[in-house]
Amino acid sequence: MDNLVVVLGDSLSIQRPWDSIEYKDIYSYKLAKLLGEDFYVINKGRSANYSTLQIDGIQLLQDIISESDFYIIQLGVVDCFPRLFTVKEQKIVSMIKPAFVQKFITNFASKNRPILTKLFHKTYVSRKKYRRQYEFLINHIIERTKAKKIFIINIPDTNEKCANDYYGLRKNIKDYNEILKELVNEYPEKLELVDLNLLTLNNPDYILHCGHHVNKEAHEDLANYLNKKIKKNM
Repeated sequence: MDNLVVVLGDSLSIQRPWDSIEYKDIYSYKLAKLLGEDFYVINKGRSANYSTLQIDGIQLLQDIISESDFYIIQLGVVDCFPRLFTVKEQKIVSMIKPAFVQKFITNFASKNRPILTKLFHKTYVSRKKYRRQYEFLINHIIERTKAKKIFIINIPDTNEKCANDYYGLRKNIKDYNEILKELVNEYPEKLELVDLNLLTLNNPDYILHCGHHVNKEAHEDLANYLNKKIKKNM
């Protein structure tokens, strides 16, 4: 019998060839190999994906598969990162003409990122909204699929450069991960936490130079862990 495993994620769940993370290096591919021929792993991860986009009408319809047996959700990095501009502000800036004025604004903001992110605490998704949207996604999966278990991969740690460039990043990561922990505790029969944050705290070299993506070894560890947990829940 075929078992469907669906991954909903951001860029941490997909290939990153410019950092030598090829398709065969990512955890979904490795997981499929480990699970064997009775399983199909469908990776619906998208670059720059976050909770608001994931529950948007068409994306939700395309990604929630009623026949799925397991779900793996990895959303949060894009939601929690300190930002120079909100989503709405970014759209406004992108419409500024002439182009050199737009470039001046974005360059100025980028050069002063540490102080601006300290003065203005902006994220794409507030903590309250993150919890609400994540819970909506969880309930939608529970109600619309036959998934036995939903695995929640939390947000990894960062490196010192990224933490210095983006003021408050580590606190944001901690706060948003606490929300995920709370949700897992509220749905103990259906949800299980995969602690990527702890894995990267114990293995700082797993974090790539960008400060928020992980290396091949982290993908290998995730695949091995998920393989054991899925087989245990069969």
